[in-house]
Amino acid sequence: MKKHFGIALLLVVGACSSGDELAQALRQEIKQAHGAPFALAKATNFEWERVHVFAPYTPVEEVKRMTGFDLHRSENDQFLEEGIALLVFSSGGVAVSHVELPRKYGDFSGLTNDQGYTREEAVFIVGLIDQGYGQKWPVAQLAVQPAAAPDASRR
Repeated sequence: MKKHFGIALLLVVGACSSGDELAQALRQEIKQAHGAPFALAKATNFEWERVHVFAPYTPVEEVKRMTGFDLHRSENDQFLEEGIALLVFSSGGVAVSHVELPRKYGDFSGLTNDQGYTREEAVFIVGLIDQGYGQKWPVAQLAVQPAAAPDASRR
């Protein structure tokens, strides 16, 4: 029984993309985009339906509540790190992968919302923003605004 559980666990973990590989692919896409729209799906090698973006200092409990993804590494790990944007990819309501992307390589922190973005909505344009001291960071913005949910008051 233990052997089968171990094999199943390896298959599940193997199906998720490595955070380092995903961060590298995402950095490459951002660098190549040069201000043109790029689809987040192009940087991934796994299936996903929705991505949630979390800014620095977001409580890890909020990440877990919204995505089911438990980021706790220790008891002291209460908030996301400064300088890191967290992207959590999910399929069927289950987190399938994540990436902790240093904001200096691609700042997605301004894209936090409760709904996240579908594969189709996750198309971004990255512009360089002066952070002072001669540093320019690539900052992501949505290329196309997501379709608004139907307003219940209009029914």
